[in-house]
Amino acid sequence: MARARHTAGRLLALVVVINFVTFLVVGHWLGGSAWNGKVEAGKFFLADHGRYTEVTEGVYWYSWWHTMIASIGLLLGMPVAFLLGFGREQHHQKESDQAALPK
Repeated sequence: MARARHTAGRLLALVVVINFVTFLVVGHWLGGSAWNGKVEAGKFFLADHGRYTEVTEGVYWYSWWHTMIASIGLLLGMPVAFLLGFGREQHHQKESDQAALPK
């Protein structure tokens, strides 16, 4: 059970990191994110550091949802991944290191 939890934690962390990196790369390529953007006179804009880029409605909503998912992934996914896998691994590593010490 502990091994499955550890594997799940590492897999979750990997998915969160890949999703966040994808969010950064795609956001840069598109010209920003919808969270910083605006809808004005039926036109959709992404924004990055005060620069606006007009996009289609579909791209705008893709950006909005990807930003939401990436943010939730970082805020909730990483702590859960740590609790499931990474903290436990360190504990087991310390135990095995101590067991290997000469008495």
